[in-house]
Amino acid sequence: VFMETTGFGFYGLINIPAGCNENKVYGISPSGNGSDLVELDLINRKIIGKVCSINVNVYDAASITETGEVRGVNIDNISIKPQCTETNLGEISIVATSATPFVQLNYTYNNNFSNSTGVFSGLVAGNYRIKVTSSDGCEKDTIATIKLVEKLRISTTTSPDTCGKLTGVVTINTLSNHSGVKYSVDNAAYVANNIFTGLNSGQKSLKVIETNGCILDTSFIIQDFTPPLPIEEILVREASCSLPNGSISIKFSTNSQVIGVRLDNGVLHTTPDFLNLTGGSHQLEIITTTCLFDTIINIPVQPVEEPLIKYEIQPVDCINKNNGAVQIQIFGGVPPYRYSFNSGLFSSNNLYQKLPYGSYPVSIEDAKGCIFFDTVMVPTKVVSPVNVQWNMLPADCWQAGGKLTLIATGTEAPYFFKINNHVYQTGKQISGIPPGNYITQIINGNNCLVDLVNIIITEQQLPGVVCDTVYVPTGFTPNGDGKNDVLRPTAGSAINNFIFRVFNRAGQVIFETKENGKGWNGRFKGIDMPQGTYVWTFIYIGPNMQQKVFKGTTVLIR
Repeated sequence: VFMETTGFGFYGLINIPAGCNENKVYGISPSGNGSDLVELDLINRKIIGKVCSINVNVYDAASITETGEVRGVNIDNISIKPQCTETNLGEISIVATSATPFVQLNYTYNNNFSNSTGVFSGLVAGNYRIKVTSSDGCEKDTIATIKLVEKLRISTTTSPDTCGKLTGVVTINTLSNHSGVKYSVDNAAYVANNIFTGLNSGQKSLKVIETNGCILDTSFIIQDFTPPLPIEEILVREASCSLPNGSISIKFSTNSQVIGVRLDNGVLHTTPDFLNLTGGSHQLEIITTTCLFDTIINIPVQPVEEPLIKYEIQPVDCINKNNGAVQIQIFGGVPPYRYSFNSGLFSSNNLYQKLPYGSYPVSIEDAKGCIFFDTVMVPTKVVSPVNVQWNMLPADCWQAGGKLTLIATGTEAPYFFKINNHVYQTGKQISGIPPGNYITQIINGNNCLVDLVNIIITEQQLPGVVCDTVYVPTGFTPNGDGKNDVLRPTAGSAINNFIFRVFNRAGQVIFETKENGKGWNGRFKGIDMPQGTYVWTFIYIGPNMQQKVFKGTTVLIR
């Protein structure tokens, strides 16, 4: 296809470097018992002639310059940036290679300036002679021309952003003779379109680039436009005290194109009236077809005529009674008044009785609806001091308990005392009190607590007597004759918190009690149990919180 090879048929070609920027080409042709090496002139497309023969059949071949690359220097690419008027100087960037491996290349322009990078910057417009020299003695020359590009000149026309709704527009017109102009606003990607919409107000950066890469870096301003508030008149009615009885009415300007109004971020109104408002500042939003307006409207409060509040107080007799009373008296202000006591409903009643000791909130409402808040304290009467003396007889192990005589004297007689959940008049001896410590309440004649006394009932200590035990009869006769009819345990006065059980021969619990004085009547589930021997247990927790167990048997006799 490339050239005629009369007399030869080639299986392969070999490129052999013959010097700087020169190669020789040989074809491999089969002949007899081997192969002929034939030189070719590919530039002039002719066969020079056979060089030699080898006694080997060669069907393909390769060489270091097989791709046709010529030994020496080859300039692969030249990149040129123009000189942009009043901005950047030009630049030449050269990419070169050598067919000889591992050689160093040196770049020179105008026989003056050289480097090993192939990049020359800061150049004015003009022609530059470029030479690339390799360390093996080869070189390559070329010419590069830097153009002078005139300064980019533009004009901008802007429209404002109305009420912050991103309505700003800029139109950019190129005044100089450049092609391929593109634009970037606020460092966005370059585009060919010269009109930018949807801009907010403020200064914007603008970059303009043309085909040669020259850039104009400038800016423009989008103005902010807010039309006048579309209101002719605002009518405000003052509020009374903290009541929601103020109002706002708005009269809009003609052709104001109002869509709606909103007060204090509430629901959007299509009417300009707001009722039932409290005094103070309110935020008003007016929404038109083009803008949203914010303003503050203040609703004044009518002057308050604050009344003088006084109380007639009856204290309670003592802290645990409900016989206090409060009567509210009002002077000045704006009558008539209504009253709320202890957070109750408002009414005309100003007398409150049967009150316990404590603090009570009070609210007063005048004729204008103004409410005034206060607090009243219902105290207790001061309790007169009391003198208390007491005498104790220790409890006998097997009797009903100890004996106590307590005497209280003072100005609020008669006095009483409460011990072991029972109330007694002072001065009298009481008995049957189990051993232990008792915080005893002293009560005056008005049933008020006036003092607390710690009384200790001790246990009588007799030689040879063990109070920590129990006695259960060895037999009983539940025949209804009133004698020995019930099997009940008899325990020392030191024993309480016990449980008494009776078992039949099968080990079944047929009776159980935790109360003093109770016992078994010989029946189980309403049926008389047969005569015989029964087992009992008596378990209690002692003062040291240790469990004690007593066991035994008893005989039921019929």
